Amino acid sequence: MAHRLRGLDMEGKYMLLSYLPDVDAIEKFCIVFPQFRRVYYVYIDRLKDRGIPHETLSDIKPYVRESVWIAHHRGILNRWSTTKKDVQDSIDQYIAYEELPKEVEISQWRPGESCYDLPVSALQDKMLANHKYILAIYRHLAKYELDKRDAMENGGAVRRRLATPSRHLSKNLLSNFWPTPEEEENIVRALYRLWVLVLMTCEHRRPLDRKLYLGCVMNIWCGSFWENMQVWAVQKILYEMIAAGVGEAVYKDKENKIPKDDLDLGALEADFMSDIASSALLHDFPTLIPRWFQKPESFGCPQKRDEHVRDLRKFFNEETFLELDVPLPNTCILDSHYEFYSARLVSERYIGQAIPFQRVCRRGAILQAMPHRGNILWVQLNDIKNPAESSLDLSVCLWDNWRCKTWGFKNPSFTRANMSLQLIPGSIA
Repeated sequence: MAHRLRGLDMEGKYMLLSYLPDVDAIEKFCIVFPQFRRVYYVYIDRLKDRGIPHETLSDIKPYVRESVWIAHHRGILNRWSTTKKDVQDSIDQYIAYEELPKEVEISQWRPGESCYDLPVSALQDKMLANHKYILAIYRHLAKYELDKRDAMENGGAVRRRLATPSRHLSKNLLSNFWPTPEEEENIVRALYRLWVLVLMTCEHRRPLDRKLYLGCVMNIWCGSFWENMQVWAVQKILYEMIAAGVGEAVYKDKENKIPKDDLDLGALEADFMSDIASSALLHDFPTLIPRWFQKPESFGCPQKRDEHVRDLRKFFNEETFLELDVPLPNTCILDSHYEFYSARLVSERYIGQAIPFQRVCRRGAILQAMPHRGNILWVQLNDIKNPAESSLDLSVCLWDNWRCKTWGFKNPSFTRANMSLQLIPGSIA
């Protein structure tokens, strides 16, 4: 049967999927035959009318720490008037997650039970609704990234080579794969954690010291360096999409669209992009974020993108956030990872763990590495701060090794020539 399915074109695959009873069945079919995954997501708008896949609490299990916390604390942190104590208690509960009492695992929840001192009935509906929104962002983000990477990162040559008939079926199908379960989990977990970071970094009436979440919350994620970088990666991708949308709506015809007396819009383009991106991550996340992946003419009907940008800008006006009782967006969200690693590197001089090698090196990359206590510090601060100027593309850490290989990325390699004993700038000898 597999060889017959392999010979179908896009329309044939779509016709076959359309005969399945519901979207849940289509998802299961695509797990068994992964070559159908991309077809499914290309035609998802047509197929989703057949019904929405039924997510269960078991589907949320890999992200339960973030999901439970968001369901309980989002309403608290989404108010300007939230007290400093409430913000502190919210962050403390996320940090102390492992120590909070629970009756049963999430997959065994029943009415009347509790999880982490919270009633199940008050959480599960919110968690399921939030998960559907997160999955919507995931689908848009994954399709955008795969299409872009396949087109730019040597994708054409790789795709032609893999499309050539071969005895090795797995290689023959690689270019048709939608994200693997591992890649999906990477992206979905990173989106949940980005949401946590956004809620913690927004400004309330009495803001906390930012070192609290940088030093505690992100340190939890740093149990895996690459899981932390995955949060940075999805944030970077969303910023790119939002900035592109703002550029299209405002700056494409800025002579006519920007009032001459509007200094912020006219002269401070980069700052304005950051303001709108941070406002969108706070106020559009997660329900409206998929709109930024759509074409401008289809954006938010009946509201157009330029109107939406103006609305997001209003959240920086004091009278707006006071009247609506919503927190103030904070552009620090865009630099949180750089600040976190900068603080760790300067105070401790070196990251206290070996960073596992991963295929994130661009072709022809020239790397400098600093050996310390048996570890090789090969990811530098500037790779996080200025990714466009880096020899690495850390954002590909979202994807499996085999896919990064098809895009031409390599593992780091070092010789005596590129090993350095110099101290990190800013550290004390």
